[in-house]
Amino acid sequence: MIFGLVMAAAQLGINVGAALAGLGVIGLALAFAAQDSVANVISGIIIFWDKPFEVGDWIKVEEQFGRVNNITLRSTRIRTPRNTYVVIPNKAIIDAVLENLSQHGELRVDVAVGIAYKEDILTARRVLLEAVSGIDTVKSEPAPDVVVQELGDSSVNLQVRVWIESARDRQGTYFKAIEAAKLALDRAGIEIPFPHLQLFVDDVEERVWDKAAGLRSGAPRS
Repeated sequence: MIFGLVMAAAQLGINVGAALAGLGVIGLALAFAAQDSVANVISGIIIFWDKPFEVGDWIKVEEQFGRVNNITLRSTRIRTPRNTYVVIPNKAIIDAVLENLSQHGELRVDVAVGIAYKEDILTARRVLLEAVSGIDTVKSEPAPDVVVQELGDSSVNLQVRVWIESARDRQGTYFKAIEAAKLALDRAGIEIPFPHLQLFVDDVEERVWDKAAGLRSGAPRS
């Protein structure tokens, strides 16, 4: 085909070298354009062979979370909790860390809650467990639990952990658990602190205090 184009160009008096250069640029552009398509098709074959997920599974790929609606050689289509339709190139899935939330059925949802250092952990645990146990999507077995995750700068950080039947209830349960925890702690009078900084001043010379007092009173500086 290329030989025929070159011969036609020669017959028309077109510079053959320029024609070959133009064809080379076009071929290079087509090669680059096809590169991603080929990579997506190869990735699609890997997905069909390896089966990291199937239609109906709930998956998370980077910032995208939803239920798999369709898998093609070029892309995977998911339906998000917002009822949007997202098309993800298969190469992006192969190159990213994929989380399949449906692989083992039931799923644990973790909710972080901070309480003030002066509060009693055991009381807070009891209050939080009572609150999240009343959420309709939370399973009684495995039972919810509350653990101390870390001792933060301004709070004792707890983690409320509940189990749900399906990943489809993940976001809804998370939002309900946050609200239930806040309302329950408020009713129990347990403080949820905000980040703050304590400054301790020690061994300050008396002349510094005198100068500070003078500045507050508007006295002229010495």
